[in-house]
Amino acid sequence: MDEEQNATDVEFSLLQTLRSSDLSDIAKDAAEIGLDAVLKDGLLKDVPVVGWIVAAGKTASTVRDYFLIRKILKFLAGLSDVPKDERDSFIAKVEEDNKFGNRVAETLVMLLDRYDHINKASLMSKLFSSYGRGEIDYSDFLRLSTAVDRAFMPDLSDLLDYFADKGIDPKRAKRNVYASGLSDFYVLTEEQQQKAGLEYPQIYHFNPYAQKLAKCVLGPLFHGDRW
Repeated sequence: MDEEQNATDVEFSLLQTLRSSDLSDIAKDAAEIGLDAVLKDGLLKDVPVVGWIVAAGKTASTVRDYFLIRKILKFLAGLSDVPKDERDSFIAKVEEDNKFGNRVAETLVMLLDRYDHINKASLMSKLFSSYGRGEIDYSDFLRLSTAVDRAFMPDLSDLLDYFADKGIDPKRAKRNVYASGLSDFYVLTEEQQQKAGLEYPQIYHFNPYAQKLAKCVLGPLFHGDRW
């Protein structure tokens, strides 16, 4: 299977799966039966994107392949509440440009494979929904999905809790997500640092990308721009 054919297969299988009207059934079956049993019985092999993984020579016999399939299913489950006509409309736009469609499909599978926590797949489904609705563009979708990959899941949870106004202390998360591109910092003068009684002069704050991520994920629970 050459690289061009592989990219085409990824695009076709993923978009075909997203077009399915029974995403909730897919997620429900996987959760209730258990992935090992589902694969053994061949039920999930009828899901196009899972079938592509199997056809590409992958199996659930390795930890990485097992969790890749689980993350794909988690991603699909996160899209199950998006109306089918809305999904169809977005997919039609993607399919107008095959090269563009390949980029989206490849990015989704690549990042899902890299994610170190299954709940990150749910965050990506929220970002993908916002992208499909035109609330963010492709550049923002790619940047935010990559930031999710680079961040520690507990820090992402703290970030979301902060923007959901749950009254947490986000200082550690603000510092830790800096490398992910979700926070910035400014430096106090020596006088300001001493007056504030701080050990370090850097003051971290969630940046506009963090706010955008939180708004996509939280929806109506997002509590405005906060610093």
